[in-house]
Amino acid sequence: MNNKLLLVNAITLLYRESQLKNNQENSAVLAREIVLSIQLPELSIGVDYERDIVNDLKQTAIAMCEAPPGHQFEQHEILQRVKVACREDVTLYEALADGIVPDLAEATIKRTCMNIQRTLMEYLKEEKIRNIMTKAATAMRFGRNKIPNMKAFVAEVCSQLEPYQIDSVTRDPSIINFADTGSLELGTAMFENVKAEATGTSVLRTGWQGLNRALDGGVRGGEEWVQAALQHNYKSGMNTSVFMDIALFNVPVLKDPNKKAALLHISCEDPLAMKYQFMFKRLKGIEAKRAGKLEEMTEEVIAGMIASMTAEQLAAYVNAALNINGFTCFFLEINPGMATYRTLQNQVLELEAQGYEVKVLSVDYLLKVPTTGCEGNAAGEALRNMYEKMASFGKHHGMVFMTPHQISTDAKMMLREGRTGFVQTLVGGGYYAGSKQLDQVVDLETFQHIESLNGKKYLTFQRGKHRKDQIRMTASEYLYFVLEFHPVFGLLPDVDGPDTTRKKVGGGVIGSGEEIPFWENDDQI
Repeated sequence: MNNKLLLVNAITLLYRESQLKNNQENSAVLAREIVLSIQLPELSIGVDYERDIVNDLKQTAIAMCEAPPGHQFEQHEILQRVKVACREDVTLYEALADGIVPDLAEATIKRTCMNIQRTLMEYLKEEKIRNIMTKAATAMRFGRNKIPNMKAFVAEVCSQLEPYQIDSVTRDPSIINFADTGSLELGTAMFENVKAEATGTSVLRTGWQGLNRALDGGVRGGEEWVQAALQHNYKSGMNTSVFMDIALFNVPVLKDPNKKAALLHISCEDPLAMKYQFMFKRLKGIEAKRAGKLEEMTEEVIAGMIASMTAEQLAAYVNAALNINGFTCFFLEINPGMATYRTLQNQVLELEAQGYEVKVLSVDYLLKVPTTGCEGNAAGEALRNMYEKMASFGKHHGMVFMTPHQISTDAKMMLREGRTGFVQTLVGGGYYAGSKQLDQVVDLETFQHIESLNGKKYLTFQRGKHRKDQIRMTASEYLYFVLEFHPVFGLLPDVDGPDTTRKKVGGGVIGSGEEIPFWENDDQI
């Protein structure tokens, strides 16, 4: 874009903004940055007034930037000033007059200002990209000996370029959604989302009635869900189980009917072979439970099934079960040390390019991914920024992002032998490994911990923050609950049968008449 057109846009924008009713803001900062970036042409020779024209228009634009928000420019004063500045360049003056003279409706002025703002911001972004790449190229060509770590150098350049990787010609990439009271269509679209949630069509159920009550029906598109626990407390097991159950107990509702529904699970820890063995075993447990044959199933029986089936038969069994409702599940195993958060996001973008609408991205687990390209110098800031980036990406794509996270060792100090209800003490404490501020970023947090009593194992749950509570609070009685482990199959779902939720470790399921009254184990809390 040439310098004259930039100045025409800047002056037109400032003038049109001053015409808006009750306008207490303007684009003076943006316009000033544009104007100051314009370099004057080489010294004019003879009757060539190019340099003087550009300089005078710059001074006009800077003077307009000095006006306070709410100031209304007089049309004849602006026209007079730019006519003098344009000298013999009639075409330039007419271009400025075309932007200033016509009497426009309020709505048209708003659209005009937004379009000019977008044009100027795109120009600035291109300039910043050019400067970043020029600086990097200069450092590579003339200062290679001053770059001690090429990998770190490339990562830093990529980090600087990251904000400019999204095409924002039609809409700023930071905007996830928008509406205004002057548009019935946009407001209707918002309430279609509200109605979809109210009727449950946009809520993804988990496999447990107790967890669904704690989540007010299930997890919602755009939510970032952190599943927190100490080491060896079924974090990966729970994460994989929830992923499976979303496929097993939900029918996909797509924003674009021409797309195909997808669920994506990325493992940064367990090999996929282990994941598939876990899923096969759990699916067999679900099958046996429905048939009333759980007691017949042992570890030896499961091992015999795996031994008697071909690899193709095993894969077909898992695929058929997870595809039953119309989701296609994708599983990836990555080396986290060689990945970044962009690696995870790119897998979603690749599936979208193939015609899929990704409803869930599950990463087991994000803490293992380096914070390359994330901002922050103080302890925990870069990790928090990575979570912010993943949350923003999930909201932009309308998908659930869920990941287990390690509880910090500080929380272990609150444990004592025989104690129950440990997870209830974690809410609001910021007990996250790597960053104490993650709870400020995420939309949903759940805490879990394994407890044992009389030879049986239980998984205790406590729901912490849930941003949805701003609209409708979940009853406090639903936020803590207990599930009993099956000795062979771990935690089996109950949404397709009787509720297996317990309110106390060792108590009967709710409604069974065998529940432990709250006062009978107060000494353990």
